[in-house]
Amino acid sequence: MKKIYILLAVFVLLSNLAFPQMVQQIESFESSTIFPAPGWRSQRYATNVSSAFVLQPVVTATNPAPGAAPGGGTNLMMFNSFTGINNDTSIIITKPFDFSNNAGVNPQFSFYMYRDNGFALADDHIRVYINTAPSMTGATLLSNTLGVNKLSRYYNSVPASTANTWNLYTYDLTAASYTAKRYYFIIMGVCKDGNNIYMDRVTANTYPSATLASDVKMDLFLQNGATVGVGVNNHMIVGVRCIIGGNSGCGVVNGALSTAVKLDSLLMNTNGTTNVLDIDDAKIYYTGGSTLFDTTYVSPFPVTAGSDDYPSRRFGQTIAVPGTNLDFMNGGITCAYLEYDTTFFWLTYDIKSTATSNNFVDADLRSSAVGGTAGTCPSPGGTGVTVTPSAGGFSQTGASQIGLPYCVGTYTTGTSWLNGSYTNNDYITHVILNGASGTAINTTIGSKNNNTGLPSNLACLTGNGGPGCDFTSHPPDYEYWPSIPGRTVVLTQGVNYSVNVRAGTWNSNNNIAVFIDFNRDGDFVDAGEN
Repeated sequence: MKKIYILLAVFVLLSNLAFPQMVQQIESFESSTIFPAPGWRSQRYATNVSSAFVLQPVVTATNPAPGAAPGGGTNLMMFNSFTGINNDTSIIITKPFDFSNNAGVNPQFSFYMYRDNGFALADDHIRVYINTAPSMTGATLLSNTLGVNKLSRYYNSVPASTANTWNLYTYDLTAASYTAKRYYFIIMGVCKDGNNIYMDRVTANTYPSATLASDVKMDLFLQNGATVGVGVNNHMIVGVRCIIGGNSGCGVVNGALSTAVKLDSLLMNTNGTTNVLDIDDAKIYYTGGSTLFDTTYVSPFPVTAGSDDYPSRRFGQTIAVPGTNLDFMNGGITCAYLEYDTTFFWLTYDIKSTATSNNFVDADLRSSAVGGTAGTCPSPGGTGVTVTPSAGGFSQTGASQIGLPYCVGTYTTGTSWLNGSYTNNDYITHVILNGASGTAINTTIGSKNNNTGLPSNLACLTGNGGPGCDFTSHPPDYEYWPSIPGRTVVLTQGVNYSVNVRAGTWNSNNNIAVFIDFNRDGDFVDAGEN
């Protein structure tokens, strides 16, 4: 009996080694303020005036209206061929996928596409390419399992389908030909003056090789220099970039058999912060391959059973009372593993309502630890690998300054309620100000999402099929935006900037003014501040 058990153990071990572990990644575009999807990139291609791949909420999708998303979510990816110019061509490139450990099993790529019956003579269409680099140079045009390399929007074009339905299209890749660790799919949209093209649930069946702890690098790459108000939560302080290159694959998360690399700790400090009593609730957020800070990241990786997980939107614990050092640790309940390529973590603070104006909030990266015993969190001492930032990767120049407590006016009579519509009359419909370091105020993007507290029966609410309401209460009929991406801008002294402002629907006597407190004395009455 003893020999039988030994042979059985050897057989089980060999079985685990002989068969590849498939990891299915599904992107349904539910990271609602991150687009392109994390790790993806969008580019104009050839002739292009206005067409592009964009994020589209299901409830406001038109031309055509595709109905419920096949992925069950609230968002779709749209190629805006309805408003584009004839022959406009745009591409969107996925994150990289690892097929290197397929062991003869064909990798697959698939997605849902809506086929409608409008504009029969307009051949708006999609093509799919694959490449080992995120570029059209050297890319290979793929044919799907129906044997075609073009997917027309119009339902009766090749390949024919039922009118006004979602259809699943699959691309089967020959295992022997696709054995590299990084493949990018390139989706090309071509506008022919017809309806929009909708896509959802983009899926890749991957077969990853192991990730090597020695290939992991961590550095600070971004410093938030924007002013922050008191009482602001989740104010982004610094961004941490994680690069996994070399010979690493993406790895598999599977308990003690995991071949992905575990992130054991991120060690920060509050260097540059004037007074730690101004802050609380330090947290680490994750956005995958997106360089934009966000708190709504939705992972494309499968939800794993037990205590092992692919990266999610938070890492480590909340440090309720920050001190000099901030040690974010992989917890004993959930083991967090890294994905390969380039990904991003973000340190945030909550700024207390009692914080002192003109003080600064800042942070540095001390080090991180990766590897350790697979499936065990926290890792036993001495089993991980310390990752020290490169020269210049510990700290970034600058800091966020806590702003002055400006007075926000109140009104007994608003100007834009208009019979309870919350949508028209006298109001500012958008403000655009492009600043330094990629920062911008742009209220034409996501400007109608802050509708907390409105009556639930308003027709303008997205939940009722409307476009979203332009403000949230009556009175005062204005929006006071916190220090968040899209509402905060960094300006460089001595550089000229233009502010683009548009009034609402009232047809006369619109007066608009922009104020800035240049000398930070708490008012807007000094010369040049209006």
